[in-house]
Amino acid sequence: LARNTPATDDAILRGIGPWENGAGAADAGNRSENVETAVDESFGHVIALNGRNALVDCGTEPAFTGREPFTIEAWVRWLGPGSSNPSRGHDPMSCIVGNRGLNAGCMLMIQQNGRALFNLNGLRQGQDADLVTVTSPRSVAQGSWAHVVGVYEPSSKRISAFVNGVGTSRSTEQPMHPSQSRWALGAQRAD
Repeated sequence: LARNTPATDDAILRGIGPWENGAGAADAGNRSENVETAVDESFGHVIALNGRNALVDCGTEPAFTGREPFTIEAWVRWLGPGSSNPSRGHDPMSCIVGNRGLNAGCMLMIQQNGRALFNLNGLRQGQDADLVTVTSPRSVAQGSWAHVVGVYEPSSKRISAFVNGVGTSRSTEQPMHPSQSRWALGAQRAD
């Protein structure tokens, strides 16, 4: 990957997303922090999130309650463990997208061992009572592009995680509880 200059990053980010920096951006749910772009031979210009303190704030979606099935998917080039939870310090998971709240919301992330993890209703074992997680059987190869997917099917009470088409699912007794947190790319939540 070849890094672009910061001026090029700003121009490219304006062209590929509705987010912006500055006054009012946080209220609109379209801000970015520490986001760069990179040029990839296969994909062209891509958003480069460092897995530590870079995020794109995607705002809230009041209609997204978890009553309907959904799929979260992304092409990622994982460069190794990061920390996508700045409020907690070192956290070896790299979050792809999330809106985690207290016993609410969901996240799709890559664990320290490279396996995709998709969860509902928080992340804290023993504290988030309705937490349910599923981990992919296949790992994301460090430095390679991978297709990572999380699926929630409330009618069949199942969640699934996939890496490059290979996945697993598990049942969940509790539905996803709606989160008041803001959706983020590259972080567990944007607020």
